[in-house]
Amino acid sequence: MSDLMWTRFDIRDFRNSDVEKYSVWVYMDGTLPKVYADEQPNTEEVWFKFYKFNHFYWTLFEDECIDNTRRGSFYNNGRIKQFMLGRMLHSTNIDSVVVEYGKDGRLTERSLQSVMSVHPRILRVLMDKVDVLPKPLEKEDERELEKQCSILFGKGEGVTNPHEYVTMYCNLVAFWEKFGMNYFDILNLPQDVFFALKKVMTLESATKTDALAQQQRIERQQQQRNRPRGGGSVRF
Repeated sequence: MSDLMWTRFDIRDFRNSDVEKYSVWVYMDGTLPKVYADEQPNTEEVWFKFYKFNHFYWTLFEDECIDNTRRGSFYNNGRIKQFMLGRMLHSTNIDSVVVEYGKDGRLTERSLQSVMSVHPRILRVLMDKVDVLPKPLEKEDERELEKQCSILFGKGEGVTNPHEYVTMYCNLVAFWEKFGMNYFDILNLPQDVFFALKKVMTLESATKTDALAQQQRIERQQQQRNRPRGGGSVRF
């Protein structure tokens, strides 16, 4: 996605306002900090808050952080760290860091330099804790979701103990009417909500297609059974 495409927008308007806090603990040993992922005796907490992803920012993320090669597409860990620090940083308790963004949704040069002046050990331990890649469903969870969608959309029956994706989908459908949201509404959806809805919509479509094909087969079989059989003579 070209930055030029968004020059007439302020990309910050598309940002999710929710944030997530990550902390590391630092002990100063002379001039070099010792940095820990968990709290230790005599350490001080250093925290960073990052904006949570919505679908718009996830689209930017994939555009900037995926390498497409002949062997396939892969997330680039170096660019992931750059994206999180340069586009998603909300605040920190390090006084020397200035967080200010331009209309392009990136930290200003002054702000980025203040972030990069943080000791590399702190940034390394911090970014090891920031895991933004979506976790795939477990195989058993995937099968249960497919089963529930088959019952719900294929047979038109209710399901007991519905999967959280199914619950989310059904609740939104009631007021979203497939879905009553414009393009920018969808871009502002939290990424986990967008992913869940897209997954269920895909399964709904596939299940309805299979159900329609089954119904057509049944109708053809009934027509064949009801078709008059020839071979007898007719008398007047």
